[in-house]
Amino acid sequence: MESWTAADGTELFARRNMPSGKNRGGIPVCAPIFGPGETVGLNQHGFARNCTWVVEEQKESQVKLSLDNPSSQVESLPPVYAGCGMELDLELLESGLCETLTIRNIGIEPFAVNPAFHPYFPVLADASAEQAEVTIDGRSYSFTTEGLLATQKIDSVGSTAILKTSQGTWTISGEGLPLFAIWSESPADFLCVEPTESGYLTDNLATQLQPNASMKISIEIAFIKNSA
Repeated sequence: MESWTAADGTELFARRNMPSGKNRGGIPVCAPIFGPGETVGLNQHGFARNCTWVVEEQKESQVKLSLDNPSSQVESLPPVYAGCGMELDLELLESGLCETLTIRNIGIEPFAVNPAFHPYFPVLADASAEQAEVTIDGRSYSFTTEGLLATQKIDSVGSTAILKTSQGTWTISGEGLPLFAIWSESPADFLCVEPTESGYLTDNLATQLQPNASMKISIEIAFIKNSA
């Protein structure tokens, strides 16, 4: 999803041009891996976010997408990942959204998977992500610019984070995603609260998805705007 705006015009996902020249925002899908991918021959955060998906079904508040045969789109793809198929279901809810990702191994060899969702939450003008508060398992966290640039990783028993900013409160819940990565390249513009399967591939061992097996993860985000 590239962007998300409420009916009253409130920006719910940030999208900004960065000094690095990158345009960041929305809620990219990091799959089949999250973080540096050199150990398995993939680019940072895998290839799902950079590929063109096929629309399989579309309704007023829901769309189903698929990504098969990634070798046709990804240069120098390791052969084991040629058997990686994905399906993504996006649904708008009354006060939020839900995304469900299924990764399938339709090949003949196992491959490493540790997917994540990467939502960018906006920071209002004259504010900073350093002023935001993230609560996980009843414990509240705040972050410095240096900490956000380095990415803070926090385990969660409940797989739920609550983000409070001057704009409102987001509840970010992940199914099968027990570790949150908190990051920002530009604290004046956005804060990322990312539910992950196991953090960076370089930090933790990934799941080996066997042939004919699948992994399903999901994220649900709800937003409540601060009272005027």
